[in-house]
Amino acid sequence: MTRLQLKSVLSGFYSEDELAYAKDVLFGDAGRLNLTDLPSYVKRTSKGDKVKLIVNDILDLCTFLDEKHQLYNLPTYVAPNVDRIPKVKLEDMELFCAAKKMEDIDVRLDLGVDSRSRLEST
Repeated sequence: MTRLQLKSVLSGFYSEDELAYAKDVLFGDAGRLNLTDLPSYVKRTSKGDKVKLIVNDILDLCTFLDEKHQLYNLPTYVAPNVDRIPKVKLEDMELFCAAKKMEDIDVRLDLGVDSRSRLEST
């Protein structure tokens, strides 16, 4: 599942309050890891894009912790109510996988075009 697809699922399924709570818990737990360059916690107040910004904050922190190999140092999180876990249909997962492959191909093509441009300019 791509980041864009994950953002869509999270923002479309969870309420603003649920996402804000998840962000608070995640940032609190990440803060206890004592990492020096941890992304700053930003209290979101804007009404229009608040959910989108909260989801971005959560995913940015998860990406940071993953890159620092610190995800395994976080507690194990569980859902108090399994009905509040988004369900993704098999057909949608197949579409997500196809979209991810296309995204990867697009990135490789862009890299090839950039490399060729640099070679032609020298």
